Amino acid sequence: KDKFHNYQIEIDDKILDSKIDNLRKSFGTHENPDKSEKDDILFIEVEQVHQDKSVVENGIKTTGSLWIADMADDNIKASLLGLQIGDEPTIDLVQAFNDDAKLLRLFNVSEDGLADIKNSFFKVKINNIRRVKPAEVNQEFFDKLYGAGNVQSEEEFKNRVIDELNSVMLQNADARLAEDIRKYFSDAIKITLPDDFLKRWLKYTNEKISPEEIESGYEQFSERLKWELIENKLIKDNEIKIAYDELLATAEKRIEAQLKMYGSSALPEQFIQQYAKEFLNQKENANKIFEEVKSLKVFEQIKSLVTLEPKKITYTEFAALAN
Repeated sequence: KDKFHNYQIEIDDKILDSKIDNLRKSFGTHENPDKSEKDDILFIEVEQVHQDKSVVENGIKTTGSLWIADMADDNIKASLLGLQIGDEPTIDLVQAFNDDAKLLRLFNVSEDGLADIKNSFFKVKINNIRRVKPAEVNQEFFDKLYGAGNVQSEEEFKNRVIDELNSVMLQNADARLAEDIRKYFSDAIKITLPDDFLKRWLKYTNEKISPEEIESGYEQFSERLKWELIENKLIKDNEIKIAYDELLATAEKRIEAQLKMYGSSALPEQFIQQYAKEFLNQKENANKIFEEVKSLKVFEQIKSLVTLEPKKITYTEFAALAN
């Protein structure tokens, strides 16, 4: 009698065109134009300056890149158009990124140094401009993507992309359903944990962790532990077994997907299988794949016991559910 939405995410032309554009850029060629445009990447040199723009002696210096389209502020995006190598635009880097993680990567500092970065002024110099020229939609492009001769027309190509998108959307919908199920049963099944003991245990097994870190992260830890207890009860009651072949098959899928992401395609099955076996020989990798397979099998068991109500939804509507 427990009911959950089983979302069916619709593929529209906007999503399809966006996916094709990204594929064309992934297999495109790089150019170095004279002036910057909205989709260009700027390679920059950054130097710390005083408020009057004079250089700080022994101040922070670094090099990095800015993808204009990724800038958070429209005014900053506009100020980065039409630039040439050697130009020194005035940019508020904190406002431009609006993302602490990106600032940390640009300056290669720990979170402890973030406050200093945010309270400083910087001069930016353009060292290079890179533009991606998207690949032409032709047979050469199809062969690079899917192997020689496997796709022979633009229609076949679009159908292949739609199939891939449908597969991704199915995974997204399943991930949402799994989260809805986890939250529902975690809330419905009341489990009282020995909190004081567990906090002492966390400190005992992680000597470097501070009491403040334990307190701030304990709620998330306890929620994971409660769900693990629920999972283990379901596994025991339903006699769910996990075989090595299932771990191997899952590892192969993950490796194949990762290699494809980096441009490798049509790899021999024997190569993938051998790589997967070596991957599972490492304890940390094996544990990770085991937990993934375990969660999936528990999820499939729960799906067979509850009522799933199909619900069609656009990708935009689906994405909004996460907010």
